[in-house]
Amino acid sequence: ALGIPLKDTTDEPYEPELKLAFVEEGAALPYPKMMTVLEPTNRTPAWGTITASNELLKDGGAEKRSTKELAVDITGSHISYQSGDHLGVLPCNSDDVVDQYLTLLNIDSETASKIVSLRDDRFKNVFPARVAVREALKWYIDLSGIPKKSTLRAFAHCCTDANEKKDFLGLLKVTHDAQDKFRKLASKLRNVAGFLRKYQSCSVPLNLFLEAMPRMAPRYFSISSDQLTHPNAIHITVAVVADGVCTTMLAKMQVGDKVPVFVRKSNFHLPLRAKNRPIIMIGPGTGVAPLIGFMHRRKAWQDKGNDIGDALLFFGCRNKSEDFIYEEFLGGCVSSGVLTTLDIAFSRDQAEKVYVQHRLKDHGDKIWTLINEGGANVYICGDAKYMAKDVEATLLDIFQKQGGMSADKANDFIAKLEKNGKYLKDVWSA
Repeated sequence: ALGIPLKDTTDEPYEPELKLAFVEEGAALPYPKMMTVLEPTNRTPAWGTITASNELLKDGGAEKRSTKELAVDITGSHISYQSGDHLGVLPCNSDDVVDQYLTLLNIDSETASKIVSLRDDRFKNVFPARVAVREALKWYIDLSGIPKKSTLRAFAHCCTDANEKKDFLGLLKVTHDAQDKFRKLASKLRNVAGFLRKYQSCSVPLNLFLEAMPRMAPRYFSISSDQLTHPNAIHITVAVVADGVCTTMLAKMQVGDKVPVFVRKSNFHLPLRAKNRPIIMIGPGTGVAPLIGFMHRRKAWQDKGNDIGDALLFFGCRNKSEDFIYEEFLGGCVSSGVLTTLDIAFSRDQAEKVYVQHRLKDHGDKIWTLINEGGANVYICGDAKYMAKDVEATLLDIFQKQGGMSADKANDFIAKLEKNGKYLKDVWSA
């Protein structure tokens, strides 16, 4: 909550530390354009323009899934990047969600349109810009996230009904029964709005709400292009999540719409000084995104006459007919020699489930030779909870069987690869 710690256990009312002021002049944008040659950051993002938004799935199936490739024009933004970096996107809440909170906070349309400044003890606005109350709720406050107990406790003291206040505060105690009850209720109510609807006498002042609520955090997407081939654009691959604030926002964007963005650098990169070093890539689903970017960079290197070495890609999806994304592009990479081996695990195209780790195992001899003799880099991108662990277990098994190592030696070997920057992971948990 704006970097101000809220107390987790006390039953004492929370006293706001920031001062709310309404001012005459506001900014044209929630993140003002900066006159600087410095690269944009999460505090001072650039406004990129959507130049393409294409559905990648051939068929979303009964679940009506959607995965989109979006292109963002970064001309004149001073952004530099390479494949493997992440595009940070600063999302906004939908207008419907903002309207719900304006109602719950008893803010009328006149107040919602007033320019607001939330000032610290040095009279500095803690928000990126002075904007209308509605815009502050839309861009700066995480309205849909899982509520924190510390935030709810600050709000519980605003109940004017004594019984509701007692029940609300009791729900937030640290006893086993209270914690169990809170988990069940939070799962049902989902966000702060749910609690405000339940405890209808909870009348939260705007200054307390803006101070106590968490800030909207940037969402990060692996970049699926490269500046060598796309000097003025960044492409990202977005799996649209139901009720996801950022992915839903991006899915609805049309060509010409603008979005605040910046680049977060990573170390998940191709070896720039060893372009002929073999690479082994594992990226099922949208985990293939940075690896698509790698193919763009390798193509640029190839076009300049560089020896780019072997490249193996292990991709996975449910069905060839539904979600084999980038099929045509990857086929072209194989034809041009940018990609030497493409092996795909279609997990649901046969009775027995097949995943990328199974395809990896089928190539055990070649993988061991490329790593042990060729000094190959290994890249893993995607799900951290299951896929990355299963892939690493398969690699350890290959090291033991093809490399004749003990389990301990195999673990030491993979640790050495990681230490030397030859075993790189870009993984995340849902």
